[in-house]
Amino acid sequence: MQNLFTKHIWLQHLIFWMFIILFIADYYLEFYSVGESLMWASGEVLFYAAASYFNYAFLMPKLLQQGRKWSYTGSLIVLIFGAVLFLKSTDLSTHFYGGNSLRYDFSALLNFGLFTFISTMVWYQQQFYKSQQRQIEIEKAKLETELQFLKTQISPHFLFNSLNNIYSLCLQKDNNAAPMVAKLSQIMRYILESSADERVSLKGELAFLQDYIDLQ
Repeated sequence: MQNLFTKHIWLQHLIFWMFIILFIADYYLEFYSVGESLMWASGEVLFYAAASYFNYAFLMPKLLQQGRKWSYTGSLIVLIFGAVLFLKSTDLSTHFYGGNSLRYDFSALLNFGLFTFISTMVWYQQQFYKSQQRQIEIEKAKLETELQFLKTQISPHFLFNSLNNIYSLCLQKDNNAAPMVAKLSQIMRYILESSADERVSLKGELAFLQDYIDLQ
C-alpha cells in the first residue's frame, strides 16, 4: 500500500491543492462570482504552492539536509517575508486577504508559514520512508548473502557424503551404484541451475525431493 501511495504522489499533491483552492474559494464567494472566486483562489494557492515546493525541493535538501541549519532558517524567513512583501507591493494582498493593513500582512505570514511547515513535514516523511526502504534492501541483501553462504556449505557436505556412499557400493560391486550416480548427477544439476532463481516450479521441486529420497 505504501508503494502505491509513493507511486501516485503527484495525484495526492493535486488533490490536496484542489481542496485548498475550493476551501479558499468558498470564502471569496461572499465578494465575487463563482468563476472569479476560483480564479482568485487559484492565484492565492499558486503562491503558497510555489513557496512550499521551493522549500521542499531546494531549501530542505540543499541547506537543512547538509547541516546548514542557520542558513536554512534565514532563507526560509526571507522566503516567507519576501512573498508577503511582494503581495503587498503589487496590491494582491487586497484581493487575497481583503485589505493591505498590518493585520492582513500577519494573516499572509501565518498562511505562508503554515504551508511551508506542511512541506517540511512531507519532506521528513519522505526521508523516513526512503530510510526504511534502504534498511529493508540492506536486510534483504544480507539474507540473500547468508543463504548463498549456506548453500555453498551444504552442497559440498552433501556431495562428499554421497560420493563416499557410492564409493562403498562400488567396492561391494553393488548394482545400486550406477543409479545412485545418476540420481546424484540430477540433484547437483538441479541445485546449480535453480540456486540463482527466486522461484522454481513445483514439478521440479518434487522431482528433486524424490531423487534425494531415492538416493538416501
